[in-house]
Amino acid sequence: MMRSVMLLVLALAGAPLDSVAFAQSYPNKPIHLVVPWPAGGTADAAARWLAGKMEPLLGQAMVVENKPGAMGTIGADLVKRAAPDGYTLLRSDVMTHAINISLFRKLTYDPIKDFTPIIATGKGPMLLLVNPTLGVNSLADLIALAKAQPGKLNYASPGGTGTPAHLLSEALKQRTQIDMVHVPYKGEAQAYTDLVAGHVQMTFGFTNSSLSLVKSGKLRALAVTYQERIAGLPEVPTMNEAGYPELSLEAWGGISAPAGTPRSVVDKLNRAVATVMAMPETMERFRNLGAETMVSTPDEFTTFIQSEITRWGDVVRKSGIKLE
Repeated sequence: MMRSVMLLVLALAGAPLDSVAFAQSYPNKPIHLVVPWPAGGTADAAARWLAGKMEPLLGQAMVVENKPGAMGTIGADLVKRAAPDGYTLLRSDVMTHAINISLFRKLTYDPIKDFTPIIATGKGPMLLLVNPTLGVNSLADLIALAKAQPGKLNYASPGGTGTPAHLLSEALKQRTQIDMVHVPYKGEAQAYTDLVAGHVQMTFGFTNSSLSLVKSGKLRALAVTYQERIAGLPEVPTMNEAGYPELSLEAWGGISAPAGTPRSVVDKLNRAVATVMAMPETMERFRNLGAETMVSTPDEFTTFIQSEITRWGDVVRKSGIKLE
């Protein structure tokens, strides 16, 4: 009896020591950061910047792997199934961890139960963009034109059905009772090319990929989906100023690990990422792209994800969009 009790005490005492020892030796091999989107896009660029800055802090290589497909679900599901040891991470975002749970009828993962949030890294608004030849200078002008020509205007959705651009456009249609035709695109580049060429007339675009087109005059920004105007385009009003506060929704990104990853490892990764996000060059890079850095604890990131699931879930439900 006494021997059994002693063995139990030793086992319980040894558990946290094993965890501490693991954290002290972590990482001792390359860390894989999975990006659930194609190379060259917004998420990929952010992940590669972060990985490059984290390597000297952790003393190990950070290998960025693109696993695109099915609105980010392929990459997310891959990380969900990985060993919870801190060596396979996900560049999680508004699609993988906020929108998909309401968008898909049968999602292969649960953004809360199947992942351990590590840190939120940044957020940025979207811009309501039009071709300058359309002859509209404000959101009110666009709505008036769409009402005068029902079904004649086309709007693009970079990334296709169910993306933030699609959901925001559908929300705008419902809110203003206008009729526009949806034209889905696989990526941002082709959508912007066709918008500049006048094949489509409107889209919601990420600031970091469309800002240069606005500043060059190739596209016109009518509103920004943010609570306040952005430094890169101070003349562009917010959706709130335009009278549509419910469309003040941002895109965001962060880092997550498989559920069950030791807290000691999560905390070490959190500190490394937070250090990178606080670097002046990182903050300047985000500002130039019309975005802002974020730094959070793992628990704060969890709370943030839960609130975003609610916010975007409401948009998805009102749109009536569902994917298999």
